[in-house]
Amino acid sequence: MQQQSEPLIELDNNEPSAIAWRLPFAFAKRFSVLFSKKETGYVLHCLANISLETIVEVRRIIKAPFSFDVQDIASFELLLTEAFQRDSSEAQQMMEDIGNEVDLYSLADEITESEDLLENEDDAP
Repeated sequence: MQQQSEPLIELDNNEPSAIAWRLPFAFAKRFSVLFSKKETGYVLHCLANISLETIVEVRRIIKAPFSFDVQDIASFELLLTEAFQRDSSEAQQMMEDIGNEVDLYSLADEITESEDLLENEDDAP
């Protein structure tokens, strides 16, 4: 009696998480690839000379179907800059929001200073 095993990963049906489809900047810059999400699905923006190895690696990371958008070098560099600059400004805004909630200087003032045990003359060792 033979049992049919189900596939471990169904690449065409899995939705990548928000983090998964964001390629690291170093990878995106080095291999000239960038993802975006459109209403019709995911789009891989790349240069015309993209290698098969890069496509396979991106497919392994994203685990979802995607279409290609071939760009010239100038257009791709602009897309890359805009994508990661937007991420940078979002992170900066989050840090500013955290700074507004927590005043580290006031927290440091509230912490009692620890005394050196050797300087304390009242207690016996």
